[in-house]
Amino acid sequence: MALVPVILAGGQGTRLWPESRADRPKQFLDLTGAGLSLFQQTLLRACKLPDCGRLIVVTHNAYRFQAAEHIQALGLDVDLLLEPEARHTTAAITSAALHALASQQDATLLYLPADHIIQDESSFIEAVTRSLAAAQSSIVTFGVVPDYPATGYGYIRPDQSSGDAPYPVQTFIEKPDSDTANVYIQQGYLWNAGIFLGAAEVFLQEVRHWVPETYQNCSQAYKCAVRDLDFLRLDAEAYQNIAPQGFDHSVMENTDKARVLPVSMGWSDIGSWEGLLKAEGGGNASERIYSLNTSNSLIRSSGPAVATVGIDNQIIVVTEDAVLVMGRQSADQLPQLLQIMQAAGERTIAAHSKRYAPWGSQTLLLQGDQCAVKQLQVKVGHRLSLQSHRYRNENWVVVSGCAQVTVDAQEQMLHRGQSVYVPAGSRHRLANPGAEPLIIIEVQTWSEQGSDDPENDIVRYDDDYNRHE
Repeated sequence: MALVPVILAGGQGTRLWPESRADRPKQFLDLTGAGLSLFQQTLLRACKLPDCGRLIVVTHNAYRFQAAEHIQALGLDVDLLLEPEARHTTAAITSAALHALASQQDATLLYLPADHIIQDESSFIEAVTRSLAAAQSSIVTFGVVPDYPATGYGYIRPDQSSGDAPYPVQTFIEKPDSDTANVYIQQGYLWNAGIFLGAAEVFLQEVRHWVPETYQNCSQAYKCAVRDLDFLRLDAEAYQNIAPQGFDHSVMENTDKARVLPVSMGWSDIGSWEGLLKAEGGGNASERIYSLNTSNSLIRSSGPAVATVGIDNQIIVVTEDAVLVMGRQSADQLPQLLQIMQAAGERTIAAHSKRYAPWGSQTLLLQGDQCAVKQLQVKVGHRLSLQSHRYRNENWVVVSGCAQVTVDAQEQMLHRGQSVYVPAGSRHRLANPGAEPLIIIEVQTWSEQGSDDPENDIVRYDDDYNRHE
């Protein structure tokens, strides 16, 4: 029997705006000050499990390069499955089970969300080890013993009258109000951690029984999957036919194979800033935060200095391009606020000013009418695609490092202080052949015809990373 951890890394975590956004969601952030993203912490935690097999990671196509970079930074070698569209956990779980069975007929799978905190890893490992025998014929989930009446978690009612744990699940319950949550705690209900353990074949049997269309479409998507660099791309045509469904609702609430093991392991899904405050005990997350007579508050800044005087029960989160100030008692209204901002066309809802690419990163410094200024940082030995723009002109100025620049048929080397003009329509490429990161200031201008979507005014002719979007 091989224990195969499966990391589910496709979520968006919008309740942690402005740090977590669609282009860089919370699993790829260091929210705990550990120097590692939540995704990396989950990977390392999985590797500590006894008899751990080759890890499987399932993520959205849009996050493939972020996931790969975080994996490579740890020196790990994993199987990385790409979802062409977000279809919730049932599709991800089914796809991973099909992949595991393709190489290991006796695989036991442990599904782990990539964005959770588990502070007591020894208790977590003990709980998984204790449940392995039961998991050969059941699907075991882990119910966290509550330490406060949380309204942001689902609950599980175990049937403790039937012998030893893991217990049969009597019922799954959606997020309650505060009074109901207090009753649940008194009656021995558990938080639903969304972690599942079971034999791959059992997972597939239950999906096939309860949601046969999802099983068929996942099977077709996996059968037609194609290899792309280090990724396995699930087939888009079959995957788009899958109805988005959470595994709890589609299978666990229906099957008679559901079991739950109560566990205390310092767990949190960090589903909100309030959740992070409770999990981490609060405090300030920056050396440039200055507070006087400030209490019961979470203050974070990855951008400018923040100073507070005489505030209580506040959440303040500052990034390079956005500021959130929110009373803790109003934290559940953040999704409503984000909807208002999105309707107004606020660009910071979905994207950070600093965007990561497989070749490095680009940071938006200034945005104007028909112009923009960016800082590009190119990794050693990497290069951008050979590309052109229909309406956009670019000026590149080397700040540090050495740039190999191709504009149409002309190739040249540029050093600090030197620049080059790239007119619209020219085929061009930027590479870093040096021994240090290359930093470029890019000044963009474009004609009125390109004003609708200047960021996507790009035609690629050759790309080291097989990007087509």
